[in-house]
Amino acid sequence: MSAPTEGKREGSLQAPTRHPLDWKNPEFYNEESLFKELERVYDICHGCRRCVSLCQSFPTLFDLVDESPTLEVDGIKKEDYWKVVDHCYLCDLCFMTKCPYVPPHEWNLDFPHLMLRAKAVKYQKGDIKLRDRLLTSTDTVGKLAGIPIVVQTVNASNKTKVLRTALDKVAFLPFGLIIDKWRWGVFSGEISPDEYNRAWWELKLRYQGVAPPSPRGEKLFDPGAKYHVPGNTPYMRYFLADILQFQFHRALAGIAGAEGPLHRASIYESQAAGAKLDAMMRMGLRQPWPDALEALTGEREMDATAILDYFAPLARWLDERNAGRTCGW
Repeated sequence: MSAPTEGKREGSLQAPTRHPLDWKNPEFYNEESLFKELERVYDICHGCRRCVSLCQSFPTLFDLVDESPTLEVDGIKKEDYWKVVDHCYLCDLCFMTKCPYVPPHEWNLDFPHLMLRAKAVKYQKGDIKLRDRLLTSTDTVGKLAGIPIVVQTVNASNKTKVLRTALDKVAFLPFGLIIDKWRWGVFSGEISPDEYNRAWWELKLRYQGVAPPSPRGEKLFDPGAKYHVPGNTPYMRYFLADILQFQFHRALAGIAGAEGPLHRASIYESQAAGAKLDAMMRMGLRQPWPDALEALTGEREMDATAILDYFAPLARWLDERNAGRTCGW
């Protein structure tokens, strides 16, 4: 629920106007009212489909429509509305960059705020997994981390945990890079249509050390197995997000005065770190990203050395374990 707007101008022709959520209003949590608004917005999105290349919420919605008996939103089962909600991670890209019906347009469409309202209704109903309930309760997590036996157990498993994190974060970086390197090569003409597949696997081998499981050819289109390629969705945002995540963590750990290895640093209960993060977030999307980065880290350039700092203990351990071996490809 947000305030109505006036005017018939397309919202994305100028800066969108964001109305505050009326979350203190009891009607905000009325499920019947919510479903009426979901149906209204879903119907507008179905008629537009401009945001199909963004998060999975939109392909999910359009698939539900296309597979419904009426081929319209009224043919979707109401319980399936939640499938669209569950896929939204509130990135705000639809509102800020794509939707032509955001305020001040008369349709007053704010998809992320509607998804946030739906998640709030779902949470109030208690229809949420224990995992999600625990992870969203930061106070509980912080208190658990302060129990001595928990601390000892966590410290004992830290090497394994850091290795798991490296397999997730570090191993992703070359994959995140090659998606857009391939796309850019195609767009620039450096990669011609008759070598799409060959160029893809050359990048996979060069950056990931991955070879195809069977002979491939140009009659196949292996890059298309990744949704972002046929969906024409830039992938560099995910690559850069991993780098910035560690740069933010290193800066906030320093602000919080955290001691010890970076992978063990915690900013829990640090008002100074919270204030810095809040100041950066308040800048929103309208400020140049170097200004936002400088507000938090004091630096105007992205710096991947924070990843090396974070995994330094693991790197030393791996060097010892792999002494005398030839690693790599």
